[in-house]
Amino acid sequence: MPIVDPQSPEYDGTKMVSDGPHLAFIHEAEVGETKNGDDKLTVGFTVHGPKDDDKGGKVLFQTYTLTDAAMWKYIELARAIDPGMGRHDPADQSDINRLVFGKPLCITTEQYENTWEGKTSTRVRVNEHRSLTRHEKKGLVAAYGQTMVPADGKLNTDSNATDGVNITDDDIPF
Repeated sequence: MPIVDPQSPEYDGTKMVSDGPHLAFIHEAEVGETKNGDDKLTVGFTVHGPKDDDKGGKVLFQTYTLTDAAMWKYIELARAIDPGMGRHDPADQSDINRLVFGKPLCITTEQYENTWEGKTSTRVRVNEHRSLTRHEKKGLVAAYGQTMVPADGKLNTDSNATDGVNITDDDIPF
């Protein structure tokens, strides 16, 4: 663990991910078990944008409990990553590594107050996931190359090419 100096100016402006929509990449996805013994998936998002202090790759973690009652939240995530994602076991680490890890999507975050053992703190949760729009995908291809965008067979056609336009992160509408 590195030594940090909380008084250092390099940490000025460090704060939570703001409320609203963000472009995010899944940098970590780990299958595990809840305290109740249910399967869970903990996903680490690297958040980029909107055009504010979040542009630096802040990290946000979200846990998806893989029970029948809560599976809808994981399904929303899976469909946002790849609307054509096929059958798989979300509690199988090899399936998750293949289908989820490294994928971009749009998440909407919300700050909320959480009280635990008499202490209240502000936390951030992901309350919505969606697929990237065609414009957002074009911007990612221009900025990072084809490999960062989920394969959908639509980005390699001439009609969807970036046509040499210099699209940057600032052009992604968040």
